[in-house]
Amino acid sequence: MAQHSVSHKAHLKMLLHCAKYSTLSVCGLLLGKSVGENVVVDDVVPLFHNYLNLAPMLEVALQQTDIYAKLSGQKIIGVYAANESTTETAPSASIVKIAQRIESTNSTSLLVMVDNENILSASPFKPFTVQSGTLKPIPKEKLVSKDLSTNFLELIKSQTYSKLVDFDNHLDNVSLNWLENPQINSLTA
Repeated sequence: MAQHSVSHKAHLKMLLHCAKYSTLSVCGLLLGKSVGENVVVDDVVPLFHNYLNLAPMLEVALQQTDIYAKLSGQKIIGVYAANESTTETAPSASIVKIAQRIESTNSTSLLVMVDNENILSASPFKPFTVQSGTLKPIPKEKLVSKDLSTNFLELIKSQTYSKLVDFDNHLDNVSLNWLENPQINSLTA
């Protein structure tokens, strides 16, 4: 079975997005590359914290992220999300549709749900893959990422999450750089 990995930067950005909007559902795109059956997640692009079902805004965000990914030598390889309820870890229908859309242009798509109830654990992710339009769970041990709980706690205490910018923030203030998140990237490099 394939082994998937998540970089330090991608791991922290997903968690910081969840921390910034801890009472809302959030989602974003996974950027990276496929190496054979293995998927390497190098970065994430935070998308939404308000309404996850807005098709026109999703189309714009997907197109802009696709261009950004190609320019940086990557591609959109999946989606991540966290539900509003801390006890709910199943992906919503809209998140599954986004993952299926990504899979339609790739051979596979990775969907990573953030387990809000266990966000401080060594592995707060519940991974899935989409193949032939079907969502399939992946054993947690097949998604490799470093234990960042200590580093994450430090970033929470310093309120670093407030510097993270998602596409919703960009729509409110177009001068905010939601694709690169330079203030966050400089801390997670």
